[in-house]
Amino acid sequence: RQAGEDARRALMDAMGVDSENEDNTGNDSDDDFLMVRDKTTEEKDEEDRDYKKWERGQLAKAANEGNEQILMERYFRDADETGENKLDDDDAFLRDYIMNKGWLEKESMQPNERDSDDSDNELDREDDFEREYNFRFEEDKGASLVGHSRTVTDSVRVKDDKRKRKRQEKEARKADEKAKRAEELKRLKNMKRQEIQRRLEVIAKVTGSSVPKLAESGEKLLDAEWDPQAHDQLMKETVLGDGYDEEEDTEESAEERTPEDGDESTAGFAND
Repeated sequence: RQAGEDARRALMDAMGVDSENEDNTGNDSDDDFLMVRDKTTEEKDEEDRDYKKWERGQLAKAANEGNEQILMERYFRDADETGENKLDDDDAFLRDYIMNKGWLEKESMQPNERDSDDSDNELDREDDFEREYNFRFEEDKGASLVGHSRTVTDSVRVKDDKRKRKRQEKEARKADEKAKRAEELKRLKNMKRQEIQRRLEVIAKVTGSSVPKLAESGEKLLDAEWDPQAHDQLMKETVLGDGYDEEEDTEESAEERTPEDGDESTAGFAND
């Protein structure tokens, strides 16, 4: 550390800086150690000549290559420096827009190659669809009608025949009941006919005549309403036959009741 301090003092002495003053001010700033030297007039003129020479070379190169950017920069800068043709706000904005190439998108805004390909493919599909739609009647497919089948069971209304089926079932049930009643009535008629035939057999046995048969009128009588006179007439025709005479039957009955001659009971009445 002491060697470094001695070297610094020796350098300060060589530059003509008072080391004691340096010690009094302390280490406030290192910038006071190095001072910018002012350029002389000859040095400034030399720099200007060198810059203008370089600039003329750049302008000539830009003119040969057709680089408008450098030419516009020189034009706008000269206008600002000379004060002639001073630019207003709109021209200044236009200058900055052109010189800074404001029409170019930032690098982050540039689409990548994949997005560009997808966009191109989408545009191609849109163009194909538009072409097919616009020329649908001029192309071969325009002469054919495209049909799409459908599921009939799902699209057609299902026929509701529930009431019809119930009505048919009711009619069938009534017909069955009617047939059963007819069978029962037929059975009852047969039983009635057998009962009547049995009674006729009993009557024939008592009277000593042959067993009569029921005529057709008798069967009709069974189906008709009850009629006492028709029943009596049928019994007479069946049991006694058609030659039966009611008056003869009455006379025969009276004769049977007349007493014979010599009957004591009759003689007694005669004497009286």
